[in-house]
Amino acid sequence: IGEIENAGEEASSLTSVYTVGYDSEGVLLFVERGYASRDLIRSGSRSPFSISVDRDDIPEPAEIEVFVEGWVEDDEDEDETEAEGEVPDEFAGQIDVQVGQYDLFQTISDSIEIFGILENHGEGHAEIRQILVTLRAEDGSVADVASSSTYVDVISGNGRSPFTARFSDPPAEYGEIEIEYETREPQEAWFTFIERHRDWNVLQADFRTEERRPSVVGEIENAGDGAASLVSVYSVGYDAEGTLLFVERGYADRDLIRPGETSPYSNSVSRDEVPEPAEIETFVEGWVDDDD
Repeated sequence: IGEIENAGEEASSLTSVYTVGYDSEGVLLFVERGYASRDLIRSGSRSPFSISVDRDDIPEPAEIEVFVEGWVEDDEDEDETEAEGEVPDEFAGQIDVQVGQYDLFQTISDSIEIFGILENHGEGHAEIRQILVTLRAEDGSVADVASSSTYVDVISGNGRSPFTARFSDPPAEYGEIEIEYETREPQEAWFTFIERHRDWNVLQADFRTEERRPSVVGEIENAGDGAASLVSVYSVGYDAEGTLLFVERGYADRDLIRPGETSPYSNSVSRDEVPEPAEIETFVEGWVDDDD
């Protein structure tokens, strides 16, 4: 586990990190390759990394040599493209994404899950490219890092997105929790090739405790003009004071939901002994499906 800094003048993407371990005699112990945790590392920016060593029962190395290489990313061209008007007018505008609430809990398997809310205080739609959570030791070094795979890809103007990130083998001690995210205005290609279906009515969202684990059970309705598939449903629970209790993601039970059709869903709650929420907020998104 470590951290690198981009000392060049250009942004870097797909950044490979090679770690080479030696014993006190200079004998080679391992060579491992991984990637920087951040997808895009701008000039002067840092990125943590975490690389597994495949050898079992390996002694602790006396020295670790690190090699880094990445693809040059012309980040300025992207801004110029956006300025040329490729973003649909109804989605354009200033974006201002900030971390709202977040919390953590320890699971039965001793992993740690961070869950929270991103808030867009701008008028324009914001595409979330990456959410990265870093646990830092008391001295500021990287203790562990995890990338979130659970979040709404595009936050509407003045909208919100839940997120989660899990540390499967967390350190015994850590200090600061650092949450970083990469955003941009949505690109035309995004809407053309991976358009999301966002017109939904939430008909029901009930908290249940009858099963082995607490869950949120409900029903959604396709209020759009097209069919949708692979529909994700996020359930976010709050107590009476508005404090975040949980963020859970699941899928609608129906594979394909046509306009006007409904689908049930059930999201298990990972936290044990979670109190019954006073409010459940529901986020829904799905892939547009050309049912014709």
